[in-house]
Amino acid sequence: MLYGILGISAEIRAGESVYQWGVRVLGKGAVKNVLEPGLGGIYAGNLKDMSAELALGGWISSKGSLLKNIREIKKIKTKNPKQKKER
Repeated sequence: MLYGILGISAEIRAGESVYQWGVRVLGKGAVKNVLEPGLGGIYAGNLKDMSAELALGGWISSKGSLLKNIREIKKIKTKNPKQKKER
């Protein structure tokens, strides 16, 4: 799993399911123990039928590793913090 986070491209391939993406990037163990309970519960669906582009597209935006993608999102959110809504 660590190798997948650091070394494998997290880019979402055309037509790839969340399950396929997870096995390729993180491994079957992480899919079973992390992605399946998390995303399967949120979206109430089977990861093999779920589009990786739709479910993960907001988090995975480059061809780099998963860690690189997470760092990029963190930078963007740090530069553009959410403003509290006045009531």
